[in-house]
Amino acid sequence: MLGFRLSEEQESFRVAVRSFAEKELAPLVEELEAAERFPKDLFRQLGTLGYLGVGYPEEYGGSGGDMVMRCLLIEELARVNCGVAAALLQVFVSPASGIPMVGASGAISGVMGGYLVLYPRVRVFALLILGFFVTSIALPAWTMLLYWAAIQFVSGLFGLLASEQGGVAFWAHTGGFVAGLVLIKLFARPGDVMAHRSERWEPRRLVGR
Repeated sequence: MLGFRLSEEQESFRVAVRSFAEKELAPLVEELEAAERFPKDLFRQLGTLGYLGVGYPEEYGGSGGDMVMRCLLIEELARVNCGVAAALLQVFVSPASGIPMVGASGAISGVMGGYLVLYPRVRVFALLILGFFVTSIALPAWTMLLYWAAIQFVSGLFGLLASEQGGVAFWAHTGGFVAGLVLIKLFARPGDVMAHRSERWEPRRLVGR
């Protein structure tokens, strides 16, 4: 069996990023979500600390480090907020882009990734158009979610080959989706998941009314 252990430098970096996420980002999550506001000041802090340059050589203005450290950065921030992790992956893929990112699709992608893990067999109704014949078909959720994720990934690859222009932040979608896949087990409430699977689930705010 192959094993993998972080180097001393990588482990120190992981601990530092986790501390930053818990102290600087975690207390703001509910406020940012309620206000639907992007944490621009937080990204300035990430830049000041050199985190946005991780994985790029110092002679080119980066902070050094390797791809493992870059993945650790995204993973530790995603433990607190999928949307931030999604935006960070988009920044890593297109660090020189001057086009602003607008919207919460990265965070929503995190929800979709988590849904794939928790409820892969829930039926999803899709509209099927065959010429003049229109109907709907029921498919398991995993087929639609993986189909969507594949489109984001492939579109992101094609975007790397094209000249920079406004459009969709495909890598933010991919980053959010992967973060949701990996981290949902840390945040899911087992009681709610079991109730939902047995069709006894109710929105928490309505229980007891």
